[in-house]
Amino acid sequence: MAAYGVPWSQAHGYELDHLIELSAGGASDTRNLWPEPNDDAHQYKRGTYVHNDKDQVEAVIFDAICSGTAKLATVQKAVATDWSTALAALHLPRGQR
Repeated sequence: MAAYGVPWSQAHGYELDHLIELSAGGASDTRNLWPEPNDDAHQYKRGTYVHNDKDQVEAVIFDAICSGTAKLATVQKAVATDWSTALAALHLPRGQR
């Protein structure tokens, strides 16, 4: 967290998360980790596997990869560019899981 400028006293407000999720070919490498804010302004409904907005985006992307609707390299590029706009960039619906 310190590498991103997040003081230890504020670390509780973040989840250290993979930018490119493991199921989309992301690595467990420090270059693929980022401090994801624990944001209470959710656009998506929380569920078993959805704890924040990025989780929902990842769920939709995972389904798209598995169904062949989206190609892995295209998904990785869209998420790395801006995960919050990845679904629109990939022309995927904002599904609920």
